[in-house]
Amino acid sequence: PGQRPVTETRPVGPSAGEGEDEAQGRGTFAPVSFQSAVRAKNTKYYLAGPALEPGRKYPLVVLLHGAWDGSEAWEQNIGPREIAALADRYGLVLLMPDGEPFGWYVDGRETAVESYLIKELIPHVLANHPEVEASKIGISGLSMGGHGALTLTLKFPDLFKATTALSAVTDPRRHAAGRHPVDKELRLD
Repeated sequence: PGQRPVTETRPVGPSAGEGEDEAQGRGTFAPVSFQSAVRAKNTKYYLAGPALEPGRKYPLVVLLHGAWDGSEAWEQNIGPREIAALADRYGLVLLMPDGEPFGWYVDGRETAVESYLIKELIPHVLANHPEVEASKIGISGLSMGGHGALTLTLKFPDLFKATTALSAVTDPRRHAAGRHPVDKELRLD
């Protein structure tokens, strides 16, 4: 808090061969470097948004990645151009934070991802992006991120107005060491 992030905003133009409709996409995609006091390290998140209209406020959607991934998962799997186009088309600001490969979006022995998101990162984004409507925050996640979306919504129901969980791990105890031979790395104990 109080520290300006290092941001490189990249307007994302159309790809070669796209039709006239796709060429109108004017969204932005930006990697942001953020010094986290809670996690005691420099973190990275991505922010995508629409072409801003003066005086207009936009909902914020927090996109949580799955296990084995980081904040770059959405960029690598969908692409910055596509993410920016979706943000522009639907009039959303998309926040893609780093939840660590096995952070589970909770505070634990090895991580403080929940506190980072709730007490530090979301307030930071709201303070530095006046175009975001603070009363319209949604959260969505894939796999481990789906677990995070559900868990954080249950813990902070006044913060999140919409929740989506895709292929969510809903009972992590079933994957704990010794119970699931394939996923011993998940560190669920």
